[in-house]
Amino acid sequence: MSKKSVGGICAVISMVSVAVFLIWGMLAHSYENAWIVFVISGIACASVSIINRIKTEEGKDKEKTDGNNKE
Repeated sequence: MSKKSVGGICAVISMVSVAVFLIWGMLAHSYENAWIVFVISGIACASVSIINRIKTEEGKDKEKTDGNNKE
């Protein structure tokens, strides 16, 4: 996954969180509680970034290992 795709995923998460905040606030008249959506979306974006970093590092480690075995 590239940095652009991680950014795109986080952008979608952010837009969805705004929509959920507005819908929750309007339907339940509870804007004072709906703010928690933004905390959850921040955690979700950080999780996507961390997972991407781990997968990227695993791929680089695997390439190094495969490269050493080909000799």
